Amino acid sequence: FIEEDSEDYLAVSRLGDVTCVVCLRRRGGAIRSSEHYFLEVEAEMPESEILSAFIGQHYEAAPEVPRRVLCSALPASHETLAQWLTGMVSKKISVKKPHRGSRVRILDLAAKNAEFHAAEQYRKTHGAKRRIAENVLRLGADLGLNPLPLRIEGFDISHHGGEEPVASMVVFENGVAK
Repeated sequence: FIEEDSEDYLAVSRLGDVTCVVCLRRRGGAIRSSEHYFLEVEAEMPESEILSAFIGQHYEAAPEVPRRVLCSALPASHETLAQWLTGMVSKKISVKKPHRGSRVRILDLAAKNAEFHAAEQYRKTHGAKRRIAENVLRLGADLGLNPLPLRIEGFDISHHGGEEPVASMVVFENGVAK
């Protein structure tokens, strides 16, 4: 059984050694559920390959397959996946990456959920006591840091012609000056 207006939105978030995929299920025009999964993948594996592997494993055992699977990155071999899903349920299934409209907004929501779950899992596995600040997450992602820079120490040592040395240190914890 497949509803005509059924869609799954898949988004990936990577944070250090944590990879999270969120699946938002939209049925009859309303979001019915949200599920998140943590995957163990190689650090250099592209998002398109992560989604391709996830779709293969997830829908093989899923009780229902939606008419459209919409992804944050176009999965590797998306046409082959669409044919495989179509063969499973004998109805045309599409696997796409939307580029505009309400589907992009729902996919953005799935991406934010994936980022939240990845950050929480990272915090739990790496012993951070509080929620990780947004600017720390962004810095870690932009610089590709693993682990995240939860504590940053900066030093400056100055002197005047080799005489009268002066040193200072600044510390940031979770993105806030200490």
